[in-house]
Amino acid sequence: MLDKVKKAGMDVYTIHSREYVPVLVAGERIKKGINLGILSTYADIGQTVADLLGCERLPNGVSFKDEIMILR
Repeated sequence: MLDKVKKAGMDVYTIHSREYVPVLVAGERIKKGINLGILSTYADIGQTVADLLGCERLPNGVSFKDEIMILR
């Protein structure tokens, strides 16, 4: 496959497949054993961090804060 990419004049270092990275969240008010499944985009993580910190909504991503937080 890399030969075909090179012959097409493409940079082999910019070819990506879908990458999967585990997301681990821990804390006193975090629910245990939640499986978020496969997120749509890495932006979901950024949106969740922004939500947890009380920042303005980011242009991309969906927060999963409500799924992981224990409400008091």
